[in-house]
Amino acid sequence: MEQELLQRIEDLESRIIELEEQTDSEERLNEIEDELYSHSHELGVGETQSFDSHLKLGEGKFVNIGNTYRTGITIPISQKYNIDNMLLGAGPVTSTEIVTSKDGGEAGNSQLVLQHQPKGYSNWTFFYGNRPPIVLFKADSISGNKISVTNIDFETNELAGTVVKITNSRGLFEDALEIVSNTKNEITLSNTTSASGPTCFVFNTIYLGSADYPWRRAYVSEGSGAGIRFGYGPTGEGSNGLLYMNSNGNLIWRNKSGSTSTIA
Repeated sequence: MEQELLQRIEDLESRIIELEEQTDSEERLNEIEDELYSHSHELGVGETQSFDSHLKLGEGKFVNIGNTYRTGITIPISQKYNIDNMLLGAGPVTSTEIVTSKDGGEAGNSQLVLQHQPKGYSNWTFFYGNRPPIVLFKADSISGNKISVTNIDFETNELAGTVVKITNSRGLFEDALEIVSNTKNEITLSNTTSASGPTCFVFNTIYLGSADYPWRRAYVSEGSGAGIRFGYGPTGEGSNGLLYMNSNGNLIWRNKSGSTSTIA
């Protein structure tokens, strides 16, 4: 009996060593990762699938739903600031970094993003979307209203009418401007700007509702911190206008220079 137990213990120890060796193997870890990514369940007609508990995200992680990919979110993530993101996507994903007309951009992936920023960075949550052409790249330089880039060759004016979000070498937001035109390696902007070590995220905007599927009503808060904003870029830097209602119920227009006028 004692000999049998010793043999079983020896067999278990051998098995544990074998499993440890398999787990430590990079090849085995890659296999496990592939299995997890490709894991799925086939559901029958009328069947539903649900989680038994909440999904909890680690620091700097995000949730993808549908055909999505994460790109262009360049707000800095550090030990102090954690950003949670949920992405809802539709359409084929043709790349993780660039979707242009050469890659079937017009039929490419579009995505909606729910981006939460914790208190301490800012206590805001943003809901926004973008669609192809989507391009994320490091620019060689920005001078005046020109962006120079040599690591991508664009088709002439394929980016015209889109928006570029510009961040500096530290990952901090610098500007957001409309693209007027582009050549193979130069992009012309609607206004002048600057940034050191710039990273550019080019995207197309999306509509909220449509002519044949309109929204019934939009609810917005009163005050200059609410309302409806027009234009790109940060508030207070001469780049946008704001329509809002004050505490007296008057409708106020604030233009790009910051001057206000009462409409009604």
